[in-house]
Amino acid sequence: MVLFAASPAIIVLGAVWWLAGPGWAGLLLVALVLAGGAALLLKRN
Repeated sequence: MVLFAASPAIIVLGAVWWLAGPGWAGLLLVALVLAGGAALLLKRN
């Protein structure tokens, strides 16, 4: 279920890696993880 929900983000990461390089993809991965964590914390409260 989680993989199905995250699959658009995985596709976007792959596209960014291919178009802009691994540095930008890594930065986007960190941003996605932080945004997901913030969304979970806000949903909990």
